[in-house]
Formats: sequence, C-alpha cells, structure tokens
Amino acid sequence: MKPYQRVATLHYHRNLSLRASVWAIQNSPNTRVSSTITREIDVRVLSVFGEGMLRQAHNKTAIIKGLGKKLKELYQAFQKAPQLWEKFKEVLGIKSTNPAKLYFELSKKFQNLLDEGAKWWNGLKKKMQKDSKIMHFLFLYASNAPTFTSIVQSVLEKHGGKTGELGKWLSKTITPVVGRAKNISQWIDTFLEKHPLLKLITMPAKAYLYWVIWINVTEISWKITDLIKGFIGMISWTDLLESLPESGIGFIVSLLFPGIPGGWLAKSLSIGWNAILVPAVGLQLYALYTKGLVNEQGQPV
Repeated sequence: MKPYQRVATLHYHRNLSLRASVWAIQNSPNTRVSSTITREIDVRVLSVFGEGMLRQAHNKTAIIKGLGKKLKELYQAFQKAPQLWEKFKEVLGIKSTNPAKLYFELSKKFQNLLDEGAKWWNGLKKKMQKDSKIMHFLFLYASNAPTFTSIVQSVLEKHGGKTGELGKWLSKTITPVVGRAKNISQWIDTFLEKHPLLKLITMPAKAYLYWVIWINVTEISWKITDLIKGFIGMISWTDLLESLPESGIGFIVSLLFPGIPGGWLAKSLSIGWNAILVPAVGLQLYALYTKGLVNEQGQPV
C-alpha cells in the first residue's frame, strides 16, 4: 500500500470508528456507572477499539457492519465492570486519565499489544513446524490441502487401498496419535493443553487471540466481563475453548493451519475425524514419510 493510500485508509477507519462510537454510547442503557468510566471513556477513547477492529477486518463487510454493535458491547462491559477497565489500563501501562491524552496513549499501547500477540503466533507456527516433523507435515498439508489429500489417496490406491496392508497400518498408526477425540474441538483442547510451546503463551498472545476471535466469530456469546478478561489474558485455554461455538474452534484451527478449506473444516466440526483434514490426512502424510513413500515436500517417491 502506498503512503497516500495508508493515510486515506487511516482517515476512513478513524471517521468510521468515531461514528460507530457515537452510536454505541448513545444507545447504551443509562445505568449508574463509575464516574471514572463516564469521565475517561468518551467517543474518541472508545473509537480506538473500533480502529483496531477495522485493521483486522480486511474489508470484511460483516465486521464493518457490526462495528457499532461490538463497540456497544465493549462500552457496556466497562460500564458494568469498571474494575476491569482499571486492570486493562494497568496491563497496558496507561497512566493518562484525561480523555484527550488517554486517546493517544491507548492508541499506541493497545496496537503494540496486538502487534506483539500477532508476532508471537506467527513465531509459534514457524517454531512448531521447525521443531517437529509431525508439525512440519501438518503445516505442509494445510498449505495445500486438496493436493496433498489426493497424494495420500493415490499412494494408498497403489498399495491396496484402505483395506490393504498399508491402509490397515495407517489406521493402526494414526488412531493412537489422534486419540479418542470425537471431533476437532476435543483434539485441539488436548493439543493446546499438552504442547510445550503453548504452555508458555504470553499475555499479548492471549489478548490477540481473544481479539481476533471476538471480531471474526459472529456467533460468539461471551459474558461481557469474560470478554475483557480475555483481552488482558486472564482466561485459561480450557475456559476459552468451552466458551466457543464450533465456528470459534474452527477459527483457532484456521489461525494455526491457514490453508485448510473452510467448507471442509466446517464439515469436520460436526462429523469428526473422517472429515477433519489436519490430523487425519496430515498425520497420514507424515506416516507415509516414515515409510519412505513420500519425501519432506509430501511428494511421492
């Protein structure tokens, strides 16, 4: 994007966020709230969160149309739990109380938090792929799911199909790795809980994850206070996963494995392992590699 385009986009985001913030505050119930919330969170301060949403929207119409509603949720969350607003500022290291200064400080520090979280997730994917052959093949598969699905099927057909010796061996080998999970929700819960790198997840990474899920998953129905706790990394993996609809689980998987076709992923959420493609086929690809039937690029040898 050229400099003048960036300036134009920033101006557009700012104006859209301001209009949405005006609507959000005007349409929020007139409940008794802390004087701190009333004094500090004005239209401009609330618009910081709107600008953050629009940076993640990538021109997605649903996110843009839902901007006012999301800001209203956020405003009401801080109204009902002013202590979480104070905790939010504490986590970000925000000292300003004057709305004019608070706007600029929040703009900078909140975006830095999200940037740091996004950087952690990107680094995590690279490290998991580098450190583990299994993860290498899961990410490899996700990079071009249809092609690698065809390769696995082709190799199996050359060796007697699913009922042949190789097919039976694959089934016997993969099932213990996948475990007894009935669907991807159960599998990813175990995966996130056990993976040593994910045990070291940083607060910005948790905040970023909550932020992008909240923006992108329209079916989300978190408690208002849980929403803020998520933004400041106060929610555990288990609580996060239990609070998500199937589309939310799918969104987490798409963050880790961005190459999976959306339709296949949605189907796998309700059907189970026969249709889920990262574990079922990605691990088969890895197993074929250990047999010397495909190379590290997933190509038949």
